[in-house]
Amino acid sequence: MAARLHSFEHPEAALPEPTAVAPADWGLSLSWPPPQRLAEWLQALRPCCVVLDPDPERAAFLQLFGVSACHQPLAPLTIVPGERNTLLLQAQRRLGLPDPRWFDPAPSLAVLGSSGQQQERRWGELGLSPRAADLLLLPRLPQLVLDRLQDAQALQAWLEILLAHGAQVLLLQPLAEGACRPAPGVAVLGPEAEPELLRFWEERCR
Repeated sequence: MAARLHSFEHPEAALPEPTAVAPADWGLSLSWPPPQRLAEWLQALRPCCVVLDPDPERAAFLQLFGVSACHQPLAPLTIVPGERNTLLLQAQRRLGLPDPRWFDPAPSLAVLGSSGQQQERRWGELGLSPRAADLLLLPRLPQLVLDRLQDAQALQAWLEILLAHGAQVLLLQPLAEGACRPAPGVAVLGPEAEPELLRFWEERCR
């Protein structure tokens, strides 16, 4: 019998019986289960020959509990042009993200994530200034729970549209695996750029 791939993509999805998983089968783990299903989840994964997981922490957790897990980053997400508007609508409905095209003026800087309470408070104070109308602050974005691959694609589509409308993105925490892959030539700034950008905006908004 040929080896099969069992995908554990959605935390509420039905899990296969351990007897339904052959020793040669592979698993793909993409999300954490609810706490009450943790034992059932581990039991379903253990019979797999190998379980691939894009989350290194989750892969290490699985290994700790006797699962033959391996950290395997996902390939960059690809968005079919005709699906972008549908995914953007999903980003609004499921992820609660504002359509970047709504803003007037368009965001010139989007700060995604948080580097700590003190810095977050400073950004928040800037956000209250009328001179910061083109500053978009989303400190909780990296904590979004993406239950399905389509959620990650929706986040990627939202980010692509944000960048296409001229925003610089300051990424203070990693986003979902596979997301935040901007088009060539578009820069996404890392945490090391935060002090200089914060000083610039504080001077601008005085």
